[in-house]
Amino acid sequence: MMPAYLCRFWGSHASAIGNHLWQSTIFAALAGLITLALRNNKAQYRYWLWMAASVKFLLPFSLLVTLGSYAPSRRVLPERNSIAFSAISEMGQPFAAPAIASGEFSEQPEHESLTKGLVVIAISVWATGFLTIMWVWYVRWKRISVLLREAQVLGEGREVEALRRLRQMGATHTAIPLSLSRSTLEPGIVGLVRPVLIWPAGLSDRLTDPQLEAILAHEICHVRRRDNANAFIQMIAEATFWFHPLVWWIGARLLEEREFACDEEVVRLYNQPKTYAESLLTVCKFYLESSLPCVSGVTGSTLNKRIVQIMQHNVGATLTYSKRALLLAAGVLAILLPIGIGAIAESTDTLQLQTSPIDWAAGRKLDFEVASVRQNISSEKPSVNVDITSSGSFVSTNGSYVARNISLIEYVAFAYKLTNKQLQSVVSQVPWTATDHFDIVARAEGNPSKDEYRLMMQSLLEDRFGMIAHYETRQAAVFVLVMDRPGKLGPQLRVHVISDPICSASPLDSEHALPVKASDGYPDECGGIMRMAPSAAGRLKEGGRAVDMTLVASVLTGVGVIDRPLIDQTGLGPVDFNLEWKLAPENVMPGRPYNPDESAPSFQEALEDQLGIKMVSRKGPIQFFVVDHLAHPSPN
Repeated sequence: MMPAYLCRFWGSHASAIGNHLWQSTIFAALAGLITLALRNNKAQYRYWLWMAASVKFLLPFSLLVTLGSYAPSRRVLPERNSIAFSAISEMGQPFAAPAIASGEFSEQPEHESLTKGLVVIAISVWATGFLTIMWVWYVRWKRISVLLREAQVLGEGREVEALRRLRQMGATHTAIPLSLSRSTLEPGIVGLVRPVLIWPAGLSDRLTDPQLEAILAHEICHVRRRDNANAFIQMIAEATFWFHPLVWWIGARLLEEREFACDEEVVRLYNQPKTYAESLLTVCKFYLESSLPCVSGVTGSTLNKRIVQIMQHNVGATLTYSKRALLLAAGVLAILLPIGIGAIAESTDTLQLQTSPIDWAAGRKLDFEVASVRQNISSEKPSVNVDITSSGSFVSTNGSYVARNISLIEYVAFAYKLTNKQLQSVVSQVPWTATDHFDIVARAEGNPSKDEYRLMMQSLLEDRFGMIAHYETRQAAVFVLVMDRPGKLGPQLRVHVISDPICSASPLDSEHALPVKASDGYPDECGGIMRMAPSAAGRLKEGGRAVDMTLVASVLTGVGVIDRPLIDQTGLGPVDFNLEWKLAPENVMPGRPYNPDESAPSFQEALEDQLGIKMVSRKGPIQFFVVDHLAHPSPN
């Protein structure tokens, strides 16, 4: 059986893997088009283009996007409804996959079983191919290493003298160890860090001195270009993405262009194409080509085509300044564009996440005129006259605050407007806050708003419970809200109309005026998010009228998402919405019963089906709520 965590990892990253594959495919296609434009230039330019395409398969753009997210935030950002912002969002979305919430591989058991089965099959097939290729290459490498161990180090002879002459000509500036092998393997460079030239016994007797130097110059060119190391990178790409034919095709192009590049260098250095061509034919006639791409020989690629190129004295044209500038610009753009996308996405996310109780409470301190705190150990039903959830629903109490049999953790969550993730963090830091319940009866001056009650609760927690807390911003996983289908809203989401009579009516115009009641399924209050009556028990329902999507994301963070904040990137302005989903364990305060409606949609399904919005997994700054001190209350 495959471990469950591996199944979850593959399932949650399958879309990201697919995105990476199509991005790499397009990148390779563009590299191929550029090589066509450079077909009359030096082979080394085409080689490095194909090498970039190979590296791209091992370097997802998402890594560069993540790197960009660590850049310092910029003060000037595109407007959320601007074309620039929309374009950036669309470009960034392919770099991240829709996440499957922790512990929710699928909502239905039969789908879960099928999905896990497909994941197991996919991983097994990939692993089989990967291990098979690695084993074949390992066996071939063992054969090469045996030949290397059995080879005799040459300290003198025609080959050594030829290497000295090449060093004097400037072909190389370092001494390359030369080992004589009794095998029929062609001359080749073995090793990635400390390369060794294996020279087959008897070959020197078949070559003239100029031919000998030409073959050695070809091998020195491989060393100088570090072709073995580059070939090893390509081999890793082939083993990892063995199922993608384009990866193998790139490997063939790399092998072809590296040999052309070395041929061009030898012809340029010696200006004896006929001698060089004859030496290649002699090696090919008596010796075998290496079976490992990371062992650079002389007979690789299409020999007939190489001989034609050599005899035509075709060394390729040097790039013009304009072509060099274009290639440099394309390379810089390929790196900086995803980094820039990450930086801009991070900056926009930071703006969304920095709205917290610390902001609206900064510099303000409100206190109850009088307050009584008593521990409650009874089994009576909890009750409050001020809604303690993170929603905007509130009914004036004229300064009276009464809460009975409420856990301390709920008071903390209300006071600091904590998300579920922050709330769970408090429980882990101070476990007893979830089990100790208290009655708080207090009186405030005037007619406070809900946020003013929150500030008063902060003061009460500090004075009576000695609470000290602070926020820490850390990089962590977040969910970004984007339109499932751009331009198409879900059935329970609509753009708010300014002429909406619910919001335009003013109950304060007359002493006897009554508020207009809604009959369209949306709340009858404007500007906030309210808890609505669900269609069945075991469900949650939230709604709002004339609310900004930023507020929607902020409030739903506290009631619907399992373990991550929500960040709005839908580009929508004020909206009306109502959303209903299955009660989840994370939606229930510690110690409360959990009785979900199994027929209800999950939060993620409800977002997509009812609002036309999907959650995309990203990295972003999250504010963690850290409790420095919290004690049992002081006496009244």
